[in-house]
Amino acid sequence: METDAAIAYTQEVARLKTPALITAGASIGSTESAHATAIRAAFKSLGMNLNVVPSAFVSAQNRSSWILTV
Repeated sequence: METDAAIAYTQEVARLKTPALITAGASIGSTESAHATAIRAAFKSLGMNLNVVPSAFVSAQNRSSWILTV
């Protein structure tokens, strides 16, 4: 869910015009990306063989590399 939230905030914040809303959306989007990374790190610490950060940015184009299947 965090991966999809990060993607959604990134896509939607690009449509905003108000600087305060842009800042808020960017902050929330980056927090969601941090959550996705923390979840991946937790699974890695449990012995799952995966990259903690599979790509530099979370986007719709690389979503599949971020999604965990357990």
